[in-house]
Amino acid sequence: MRFLLPIHFRTEGYSLYMSNGWEELKKQAQNVESLRLKKLKSGPT
Repeated sequence: MRFLLPIHFRTEGYSLYMSNGWEELKKQAQNVESLRLKKLKSGPT
């Protein structure tokens, strides 16, 4: 993903923001996945 960004965005602050944003994305993905698994377990199918 980094290579898609313009060079002037590649600063310490921006990379820090990106890594924090990536952590948040991973958390959200885990939450969605756990919710999906709960639905599968409790669902009729």
